[in-house]
Amino acid sequence: MLNKMKLALIGAGASVAFAGAANAVTLDFEGIGAHNTLVTSQYAANGVTFSNAILEEFAAFATSGDFFIEAASGGTFDASSPIIATFASAVSMVSINAIDVGGNGAQIIAFDAVTGGNQIALDDFVGTGNGGGVGSFEVLSVMAAGIRRIELSMVSTTLGDTIGFDDLTFDAAVVPLPAGMALLLSGLAALGLRARRTETV
Repeated sequence: MLNKMKLALIGAGASVAFAGAANAVTLDFEGIGAHNTLVTSQYAANGVTFSNAILEEFAAFATSGDFFIEAASGGTFDASSPIIATFASAVSMVSINAIDVGGNGAQIIAFDAVTGGNQIALDDFVGTGNGGGVGSFEVLSVMAAGIRRIELSMVSTTLGDTIGFDDLTFDAAVVPLPAGMALLLSGLAALGLRARRTETV
């Protein structure tokens, strides 16, 4: 009987430990619209919305499927007109594939607020020449506590090059434990003590 109670307590403890764990979410920009569709709230149910993003369709360049995103303001864009992804709640890791990164480079900047706020992480990559990145993919990623927004752009716009982004991955918000979890655990502990007491008598 005591071994069964121990297994039950271990199982309950594992459930509690994993109930609050974060899960990674990947958005591939497939199935949310046609070429030139503005990407805004299509992924709100996944905890992220976009601004200044438009769907581009070119299977040879997308890292998965046929679609990826570019800036709605134009294919050549710097940090003054970035693609913005805003998270419904804070995340701690974000990565994305930058496509066709040439001499203008690509960057991801993370902030701790939905608007304004402080820059808390940055990653960038600069390729070579105008059009030097055709067909290449570079993974940009940031990790920091409390990321509420990321901005995607070129590092500079000195060349007439364009870039896109695909496969945005981020850790989903921590799932809160149910309010009755403490009551359940205390009940299991009481059962465990009772089983121990009846076995020693």
